[in-house]
Amino acid sequence: MTNPNLDLVRTQRVARRSPHWPTANHPDRPRYPSDISDQQWAGLASLVEHPPGVGRPRQYETRQIVDALNYRWETGCSWRMLPHDFPPWPTVYGHFRNWQRRGVLRRIREVLLLKPRPQAAAGGQTPQGCPG
Repeated sequence: MTNPNLDLVRTQRVARRSPHWPTANHPDRPRYPSDISDQQWAGLASLVEHPPGVGRPRQYETRQIVDALNYRWETGCSWRMLPHDFPPWPTVYGHFRNWQRRGVLRRIREVLLLKPRPQAAAGGQTPQGCPG
C-alpha cells in the first residue's frame, strides 16, 4: 500500500529539481517580476551560453541561472533564501563566481540595466538640454 502523501512529496521534489524552465512548453513555474524578458535574454544568450558538446551536460538551463541572479539582485535576498523553484543556490552561486572572475557578470548587469538613451543633438546636448 502506497502513501499518497509520500507520493506527493516525491512529485514535488522531482518538480523542484526539474531541468526544464517554464516557457510555452513548461508553464508550471510561476513567473516572477524579476524574470528577464525574451528581448533581454536575446542580448545575454551569447555571453553566457556554453558551446554544445563542451563540458558536461547542463542540469539547468542558463536562463534559469540568470533569472535566479536577477531575482537576488532585485530582492536583495541571501543566496540560501532563493526560492525553491530556482536552481539550488550553490549552483547559482557557482555560476555567479565563475562569471564574476571572467568579467561576464559586469556585462550581464549592463545588458539588464541597459536603457535606451536619447540621441545627442547638435552641440553635444541631449534633447532635454543635458550634456550628452
